Amino acid sequence: DALLKVERKINLADVEYVKSYEVDDFIIILMRNAKKMPRGAFIQLEKELSSLLGRNVRVVEHGSVNEVIAQLVSPAKLLTISTSWLPDGTTETVVKIPSRELRRLPIRPERLQAIISQISGANVKVELVRERELRA
Repeated sequence: DALLKVERKINLADVEYVKSYEVDDFIIILMRNAKKMPRGAFIQLEKELSSLLGRNVRVVEHGSVNEVIAQLVSPAKLLTISTSWLPDGTTETVVKIPSRELRRLPIRPERLQAIISQISGANVKVELVRERELRA
C-alpha cells in the first residue's frame, strides 16, 4: 500500500516488489531491478517509505544471500562471508565485519543477524573482528 503511494512520486515501473521483512522497528524490502533506479530516486524511495510507515526502511536488490548481506551492511565494509557445514548436517553463515566499521553499520549487529537469518532461512552469525586479529 505504501509502495503504491510512493509510486506516484517516484517512477517504479521497472522495479518489481519481491518481499518485505520486519525485524523490530526495521523493514527490509527486497525488489528486483532496483539497481536500475537512479541513486537519488533510490534514496528518496527509502525516505518516503520510512516516513509513510514510521519505521526505518531499507530497500535491497533481490539476489543471492551474499549480495543481500553486502547491501544490508553498506556503507560499512564487509570482511568475509563464509559458510560452515556443521557435524549435525546444518550450515552456519558467518559474516565478519571489521570492528572499526561498527559506527558505519546502519543496523546493530544483533539485529543484522536476525534480519539475515529471516531472509536466508539459515543460521547466521555476525562477528566483529579486531584489527589485531586480522594481522595474526
